[in-house]
Amino acid sequence: MKSLLIGNQRIHINTSTSTNAMMHEIMSNTKPNEGFVITAGFQTAGKGQYGNRWESEARQNILFTVLLKPDFLELNESFLFNKAITIAVQQTIAHYIQTNVYIKWPNDILINRKKASGILIENVIYGDRIRESIIGIGINVLQKTFNTNLAATSMYNELPKSYHVEKIIDTLVIQLDKYYHILKNGNHALIKSLYDKYLLDKDKNSKFLINGIEHSGIILSVNNQGLLEVKWDEDSIKLYPHKSIYQVI
Repeated sequence: MKSLLIGNQRIHINTSTSTNAMMHEIMSNTKPNEGFVITAGFQTAGKGQYGNRWESEARQNILFTVLLKPDFLELNESFLFNKAITIAVQQTIAHYIQTNVYIKWPNDILINRKKASGILIENVIYGDRIRESIIGIGINVLQKTFNTNLAATSMYNELPKSYHVEKIIDTLVIQLDKYYHILKNGNHALIKSLYDKYLLDKDKNSKFLINGIEHSGIILSVNNQGLLEVKWDEDSIKLYPHKSIYQVI
C-alpha cells in the first residue's frame, strides 16, 4: 500500500469526538499531506449530514476521515468528486457482500435497502475550485443493534460472517485511491456510469415525498451538480436538489 496516495500517512485514535473534527484540529496546527487518514475506535460526537449524529459502538465499525485536494475540478463538477468517493465506499462493501449493495442519493450506502454507511464531505472553497476536502466515512461492520436509527444495519446483520475491521479499512483505502485517480485522470464517464449503475431504484417506479405529499416517479440519473433527475407520470422530467425531495424506501 506504500504506492498509494491515500493512507500513506495515517493515525489511529482510540477515542475521538469525531474523526472529521480531529482532522480540522490537525490542519489548524500543521499541514498534513494529501491522502492523510485518521481512524478511530470510538467517537463521542460522531457527525452525519446536516448536523445529525452518527451512532457507532466502540471498536465495531469503521470511523474514517481522509484529506484530499481535488482542485483539478471546477465547482460545477464538484459532485463528480462526491460520486467517486461514494462509488469507492459502495465497492468496498460489495467486495464482502456481493449483492444488494446500492447508493441512495446523494451518498448513503444501503444493504438490502437499509443504511450501512454514511459519508460527510466538508469542502474548503477557494475561487472556483475545491482547495481541500475533508471526507468522513462511517461503515457499520459488526454492530448488531441501533438505538437512534431503526433503518440502520451493518454488514454483519445482513451477511453474518467473520469480518476484520482493519482488513476492510485496507480495502477502503485501495478503493478510494483507485476511484480518486480515475476521476483525476479525467474519466468522468466511468464515474457517472458506475454511480448510475448502483443508484437505488434507477429506472424503476418509486415513491417520493415533496413538501409532505407523496408522488410517484422514476429516477433517471443524478447530474454532475448532484441534482436528482426524476420523470413523472405526465412525462415531465425535473431536477431536484437534495432535501427538496425525499425518496421513500
